[in-house]
Amino acid sequence: MDRALGFGPRGCGFESCQAHMNLKRTIVPLGILFVIGLLVWVSHETLKKVSRETKNDDEIPKIRLFVSDASRIQEDCASVKAVSREITAIDGNPGAELAVRLLLNDYVPELKPYYRGLGFNEGIVIVNFTRPALKYLNSAACMQTSYKAPIEATILQFGATSRIEYAIDGEVFDEWDA
Repeated sequence: MDRALGFGPRGCGFESCQAHMNLKRTIVPLGILFVIGLLVWVSHETLKKVSRETKNDDEIPKIRLFVSDASRIQEDCASVKAVSREITAIDGNPGAELAVRLLLNDYVPELKPYYRGLGFNEGIVIVNFTRPALKYLNSAACMQTSYKAPIEATILQFGATSRIEYAIDGEVFDEWDA
């Protein structure tokens, strides 16, 4: 009679068929949860692996730029603090030239339009600007120091520099007012 009413496999009584259905109702959702959990775990592990491969802090080149320390400028005009900057592929090869360009671009924009590059001569680094830069570089003592100190500290981190000189329009300038 149960079979005629459509209650499950042959010989399945009402109570045993209900137990069979309850078991199916429990196992199917547990199986789905297991599959979802497995997919989440696999996705998480894949993301961790991709993250390690694409951004390992030890592999991302960094460069230090030295900027005027505004909190100490009253005590010491030459006071600087280091800021770290990640170098991206478009930045090219890190070095003194790149560091000075980043420094001027990000922290000393007043001098950026007048900057013409670095020259190197047997341990002497020559920082070349056009004449309008003298408004900043040859101003009152503390002000000119607050512009020069970050440039010099940024260059000195690359070593093998015995002296830093400034050039205006390609000529070494040593007639500082202060």
